[in-house]
Amino acid sequence: MNIVILAAGMGKRMQSDLPKVLHPLAGKPMLGHVLATSRALQPQRLIVIHGHGGEAVQQAFPDEDIRWAPQVPQLGTGHAVMQAVPLLDEAYPTLILYGDVPLTAASTLRRLFAAAEGGGHGEALAILTVTLADPNGYGRIVRAEVETTDAQQEGRGRILCIVEHKDASESERLIKEVNTGIMVAPTARLKKWLAALSNDNAQGEYYLTDIVAMACKDNMLVTSAQPEAEWETLGINSKQQLAELERAFQSLQAEQLMVKGATLADPKRIDIRGELSIGRDVAIDVNCVFEGAVSLRPCAHRRELRAAQRADRCRYACGSVQPSGRRQHRPRQPHRAVCASTPRCRAGRRHAYRQLRGGEEQQHLLRLQGQSPQLYRRRHGGRTRQCRGRGDYLQLRRRQ
Repeated sequence: MNIVILAAGMGKRMQSDLPKVLHPLAGKPMLGHVLATSRALQPQRLIVIHGHGGEAVQQAFPDEDIRWAPQVPQLGTGHAVMQAVPLLDEAYPTLILYGDVPLTAASTLRRLFAAAEGGGHGEALAILTVTLADPNGYGRIVRAEVETTDAQQEGRGRILCIVEHKDASESERLIKEVNTGIMVAPTARLKKWLAALSNDNAQGEYYLTDIVAMACKDNMLVTSAQPEAEWETLGINSKQQLAELERAFQSLQAEQLMVKGATLADPKRIDIRGELSIGRDVAIDVNCVFEGAVSLRPCAHRRELRAAQRADRCRYACGSVQPSGRRQHRPRQPHRAVCASTPRCRAGRRHAYRQLRGGEEQQHLLRLQGQSPQLYRRRHGGRTRQCRGRGDYLQLRRRQ
């Protein structure tokens, strides 16, 4: 398949000099999420349309599998896809995605491709739609009437056109099914339709949605698929929308952790900005932030760990993770701590660890100055301490 990602928008409402698609969501640029989903589909050609801040966007993603196409000036979604026409392979269908719609699942796009196969009726134009309780401002999906009630309930009526909200009649505005802009089209037909687009409208732009009426005129089946969750199709045009989608994503991550056996003190107060791998019976307290690739595994000799508030590219052997700044009075225990970074770090990097001592938590930093992380000695109270590597983490114990 061909995949075209539209990422040329300026994002005026973001009120930022940073290109809109580079704003981070869960620690990764929005465009990074879309690219990861696209690669999961194993496309033959991956094309990104860039415009505002195009040089910065290309520098952020120097991957060799991406083909770049500039859109200057920016005259609408249809005009953006036109820029990819010379790079498309007509032997495969074309999927159109958006760089500011970062959380569409690969499983949803696979269902959309299945719909584009036409169900035995030949190739089809497939549109990803979503049913909203409040569809105000969205383009409505107008379907042909069908005779059977079951077909109406299942949305089997053929799509006739997409009507923008401002142009919709009173009856059309009652429609709850709306267009997301994501679609799969036969590439040869797509090129033909794009060449016939007109900018004879109030905005003077070329709208990609106009190809739906062209497909109907060519007697091509226009079908649809819907996502599992509404937030999969939500776009980001402001900092408020970015924050809302961030919370939706973190809630999903928290649910997945609990399904795998983790105990979360408050699922609404956890931030995962990378990949978090956990074992069973791991407990995570409030306000913990995980960045990069983090692995948490229970430890037989210890069920609790006072960890730094931010876990960055590390592996813990522990039973629970709590944020810094928390104090709990416990019986005096031997000095125990776990390094808050991988052993494979550069010399001179600072390692944070926490200890329980006298019923209080204390935070310390070690700096490995030109020495191996697997063997580090320091003077403490006239005695020499030694830190040895054990597997993927470092463990310090005080002499008793």
